[in-house]
Amino acid sequence: MATGIYQNDDEETYTVTFPADDILTTRGGDANFTALVQLCVDQRCLIFQIIHADVIPDELSEFLSDERFRFVGVGIDADVAKLEEDYELTVANPVDLRVLASEKMDRPELSTAGLATLVKEIMGLRMSKPRHIRASEWDRERLTLHQIKCACADAFASFEIGRRLFYDEI
Repeated sequence: MATGIYQNDDEETYTVTFPADDILTTRGGDANFTALVQLCVDQRCLIFQIIHADVIPDELSEFLSDERFRFVGVGIDADVAKLEEDYELTVANPVDLRVLASEKMDRPELSTAGLATLVKEIMGLRMSKPRHIRASEWDRERLTLHQIKCACADAFASFEIGRRLFYDEI
């Protein structure tokens, strides 16, 4: 399972991205539930529409709670708490990319940055997320191609930022 997942030389841990990016939906009229779980390793992304799952695969639960893996994302603590609340899933070793970037680059202002800012500062790229995609219906049975591309782009960007920060490639 760890093939292609970056391993730290000094630790028995691996880096995997985990951006949920506030992709929430209304279910039952009044509560927000996490609609997607986005995972990325290298250039492989998994977009799992958890809101439509009749059963959460044991393998997903085991993977997320495996202490050998480090899950990175922007504002990941809130995402982890929401997954716990919505689906009783535990995520081991969450790392907020904002905090990591702030510490590694000695730039306190990055501790409150969004993904687009981190992409610009660390990767030197401009990332745009059209409002109509961000605000679209993430709970639909079939996501649009634009939604899938946006979800994969977020997942890949988070993974690549984490990889560069952990391996001092900034």
